[in-house]
Amino acid sequence: MGSTLHHEPAVTRQETSGARAWFDWVYCQLFEFTPYSSVIWGDFFSYPLSGDMQKLIAQGDQPELVNRLFHTRRMQENPEAAQVITYLD
Repeated sequence: MGSTLHHEPAVTRQETSGARAWFDWVYCQLFEFTPYSSVIWGDFFSYPLSGDMQKLIAQGDQPELVNRLFHTRRMQENPEAAQVITYLD
C-alpha cells in the first residue's frame, strides 16, 4: 500500500459499536468463508450493526458511507483500493 495500515491489535482490542458486524460482512464479501474462518476470527454474524450505521445505509448516501467506512485518501492514492471500495459499496 505504500504506507502503514493501522489496525486494532488484538491485545488492546476495544470494539466500537457495529465494528464486528461490519468486519463480518466485508470479510464474507472479499474472501471465501470456510469452516476455518470461524476458528480464526471467532463467530460470524453474532453482532448487530449500530443504529447509526443502519440509518446511514438505509438513506443510501454513498459518499457519506465511503467517508465513514473507508480511508478515502487510500482510495484516491490506490486504484485497486478504489475498486475494492466501489465493489463493496
